[in-house]
Amino acid sequence: PFSAIVEDSRRIGADRLDLRLPTSYGVDEVSRLASSFNSLLDRLQKAFDLQRRFVADASHELRTPLTTIRGNVDVLLLDPELKQETREALRQVSGESARMSRLVTNLLLLARADAGHRAPSPQPVDLHALVLETVRQARSMSSTVAVSLEREDQVVVYGDSDQLKQVLLNLLENALKYTPSGGRVMVSVYPEANWAKLEVRDTGVGITPEDQHHIFDRFYRAERRQHGAAGSGLGLSIASWVVSAHGGRLAVESQPGVGSIFTVWLPLRTVLSNQALTSP
Repeated sequence: PFSAIVEDSRRIGADRLDLRLPTSYGVDEVSRLASSFNSLLDRLQKAFDLQRRFVADASHELRTPLTTIRGNVDVLLLDPELKQETREALRQVSGESARMSRLVTNLLLLARADAGHRAPSPQPVDLHALVLETVRQARSMSSTVAVSLEREDQVVVYGDSDQLKQVLLNLLENALKYTPSGGRVMVSVYPEANWAKLEVRDTGVGITPEDQHHIFDRFYRAERRQHGAAGSGLGLSIASWVVSAHGGRLAVESQPGVGSIFTVWLPLRTVLSNQALTSP
């Protein structure tokens, strides 16, 4: 009976707290143990559900005031009579509120991932246009690191444009965070076989081989934190979840002291519905 309990309990994880152990193992003591374990799972599942609901509700509540702050700051910046120090302060407020908005979006995606949600009904997404828009937005995140487009082919995929944009924003924000002043971040998008390939390269501090195994784990920030970069440790984990939900894959290549390459593969629109895909 104990080996059966061990085998059954292995199926239960943070993403499958709805599973329960059978309570009829043929031995009263073992059955009572299974019942006690199930009661513990009930309490854990309730705590997880409350946490997920709080994250989702708090994120929704934060979106409106952040949008209002950014809108009002943008209006104030239109005043040609603003003093330079006032204009600079407003730009800092705008930048920080934009960063907080990205964090809120990540928290919403986190709540959806924990709730088992997948990507919504897919629509055609012009990945080329999405990359152009996102790169323009990323250029305002840093005045000391250059962001450039290295290759920008016309590519269309199926998916949710907002989520895919968040993937690229998370990758760009990560690259800018760990690239020293004077460095570069380069973005490419192009088709390769049956896949749309999106690359974000940087000349940053790089990632050790050991840390690369955990870089997509939630809240993992590796030893690069010693370079003074702050963050939630959620961006890459959420990017990986979104890409996986779209039938794709996210990978990293990196060399400490040289830089990193994050590569996203997404199924091309033309082959998604009627062809088998060869893994990239």
